[in-house]
Amino acid sequence: MNKKIKLLIIAAAVVLMCLFVASCSQEDVFGKYDEEGYKVTVRYDANGGYFGNAGQLYVNDTYNLGKYRVNENGMKEIRLIDLNDPSRGKANMYPLETASRAGYFHAGWYTEKAELKDEDGNVVKDDLGNVVYTYSGKIRFPQTIEIDPKKQYSAGEPAITVYAAWVRCPEIEVYEKVNGVDVLLGKYEVSNPLYKDGDKIILPSRNMETGALMFNTLAPVGDFIERTAETVNGQTITRYFDGFYLDSERQNGISGTYKLPFVLNEETATIENRTLKLYTGYEEMVGEWYKIYTPSQLEEYASSTGSYEIMADLNFEDNMWPVTFTDETYTGTFKGNGHTIKNLMIYSSGNQHFGLFAGLSAEAVVENVTFDRVEAEISDVYIYPGGRYALFAAVIEPDKNGQIKSFENVNITNSKLIIYASAYAMETNDYEVGLLCADGYSIGLGIDISGISYEIYSEEYDLHILKITEGADGNKLELEFVLKYDE
Repeated sequence: MNKKIKLLIIAAAVVLMCLFVASCSQEDVFGKYDEEGYKVTVRYDANGGYFGNAGQLYVNDTYNLGKYRVNENGMKEIRLIDLNDPSRGKANMYPLETASRAGYFHAGWYTEKAELKDEDGNVVKDDLGNVVYTYSGKIRFPQTIEIDPKKQYSAGEPAITVYAAWVRCPEIEVYEKVNGVDVLLGKYEVSNPLYKDGDKIILPSRNMETGALMFNTLAPVGDFIERTAETVNGQTITRYFDGFYLDSERQNGISGTYKLPFVLNEETATIENRTLKLYTGYEEMVGEWYKIYTPSQLEEYASSTGSYEIMADLNFEDNMWPVTFTDETYTGTFKGNGHTIKNLMIYSSGNQHFGLFAGLSAEAVVENVTFDRVEAEISDVYIYPGGRYALFAAVIEPDKNGQIKSFENVNITNSKLIIYASAYAMETNDYEVGLLCADGYSIGLGIDISGISYEIYSEEYDLHILKITEGADGNKLELEFVLKYDE
């Protein structure tokens, strides 16, 4: 197409004025094209959509047949080019990407369109109330078409109209089970499903730094709640979102990047399998459970009765180990999933019992976790009669048969118990101090104490260490002090 090809943009308001008020302005434009020999018009009809921000309805290309040779069929060939084609130069004012129609995606250009009808001959409408069309004669740019030079043409009457095919955007419906019934949480349009990466959705993933779910394709769904807890028959039941399923029975789960099932018939510009139904799935656990991804989450949800599943390594360098654990007897379940919790600093606060866990009940479970670089400091408070002080757990309660639990795959590494003589009242001797636990034993607990050392400071106070005695297994520490002036 040479540089004299004209591009005419006609806005809806202008069209109405020409039909019902006065058409002299457009007649003059078309008349000028006719006089110059550009009588053949190919119209790109937005067909319910719009070009650009001004709401243009169609774009016209005009051709001068006098500049084209007759082919062997006695026809003249003109070449249709994409509205995006850079050869249009300055005429490329409204490229294809700017064609838009709310709720639809552009499936291409076609020379014919027809209303879709049902078995009873009724015109089919979509869920927005608009007529559904089927199309034929798909244009694949650049494409050459034949024009009969024997016919009479006028620039104002298109020789060929090429229609933009608009297909209703596919939808993803998300369902949540409420009281045993699937309830629709939300619908999401896939506005560009067949171009670039539009035929895929990225399912929710976890931000391991914050622990938050990231909805890359789907916005957070309706009334979606990641965690719920309710009491059923006197038991607390916790439900945690674990992904999406393709079936209401929650058997066919999907994750990561999922290819959408939408199928476009390019010959007719119609779509199959337009609606994809996804069902939220939950992991159900008995008890007050929390999945922990960050130190701040453990601080926020700390409870002496709560149960925790550690989902990532936790670095407490900028966070405090929950005081609830150091002050109260823990009765829940602490599942480490093989992760490491490190850089913990805990300080005695005047309680009778002190450690990462002040106490572990017979029902408590701590498993599959490594505590690394723990510093437990006993200072600035008096050792109380009956006090129990240790790095891991001050008191580990036996069960009803007097049996002490063994902790499965619990490790303590690079850790230290620090004792300051200022914490001791000379008249008090009814207390126990241990590296691992204060009950004077470590054998049978299943935890290696070799990763725990101790330091005792007294020189800056009015006390000297008289004797430090370790128990048979090295766990228990018996400390005796003497006043400096009594030496």
